[in-house]
Amino acid sequence: TCVPSSSEVLSLKVVWRACVCVLIAFVVAGCRVDLASGTSINSSGGGAVTFALQIDQAARDELVRSGQNQLLGALFEGKPEPRAGQSPAPSGEPSPFAGLVESGWKIKHGENRVELAHPFARPAQLPGLIEQVFGKGSKGQTPLVNGVSLEAERGFWKTHLHYRGQAQLNNENLVALLAQGLKKAPTVAELEAVFGQRLGDLVRLRFSVDIAGSVTHVETDPTPTVARPGHYEWLLSVGDSAHLDVSTQAWNWPIYVIAGFGVLIGIVLLSGLAVFIFARLRRRPA
Repeated sequence: TCVPSSSEVLSLKVVWRACVCVLIAFVVAGCRVDLASGTSINSSGGGAVTFALQIDQAARDELVRSGQNQLLGALFEGKPEPRAGQSPAPSGEPSPFAGLVESGWKIKHGENRVELAHPFARPAQLPGLIEQVFGKGSKGQTPLVNGVSLEAERGFWKTHLHYRGQAQLNNENLVALLAQGLKKAPTVAELEAVFGQRLGDLVRLRFSVDIAGSVTHVETDPTPTVARPGHYEWLLSVGDSAHLDVSTQAWNWPIYVIAGFGVLIGIVLLSGLAVFIFARLRRRPA
């Protein structure tokens, strides 16, 4: 069942509880919940992490018919949720995403989609942001996206980047993730009994990584759904996994620009000095 949960900083409870409510409402309708995890890495080793949850219009209609208007307002509009015995929420009640916003996340609401994004300036910040979204895992279960690391070795002319990460979508870690929105964590059997069908028929995860620079080494398992140099993307169902190990090298263009300006200024100064000396020499009496 869908029960109100506390809005804790970086808990994302409203997102995961929405997943559970959506799945329960969709058993008859046969719709899906689409999750997306994206990481973009720029040539300096910074970048951004994004996470999105999306449903279609038929799914939204199902939620309206099942009386989940407050949940729709919280998830897709950022409206405060009423507490037990209160409807609507009292004025001044914070958005369920307030803690995330205070922690630097940007929230973009759409009619049937909510997207979270957080920039990072240093490679060491990336694993922590992934953990904020997907958790640490528990009882031997790995999070949906895990094993993420990013290294940036900056030289004078080039920066070498090395990314590792994987996504694993299975019944246990999916249930652990969805359970963040419930007061009592269910088991796989309990959730499937409620849904009336396999979790794998209801949820998909799009896992993607964009990395700047020229690729010098890449290992993928399995072959990505979409792959081009610097972009790797998988569409996973329950039971699927994806692994990416990629290295690139990127030119440090700002250094070239500064060096170019320096050379240009030097040429101009030397040319001016040469003209000045030549003019003085011509003025000398024979």
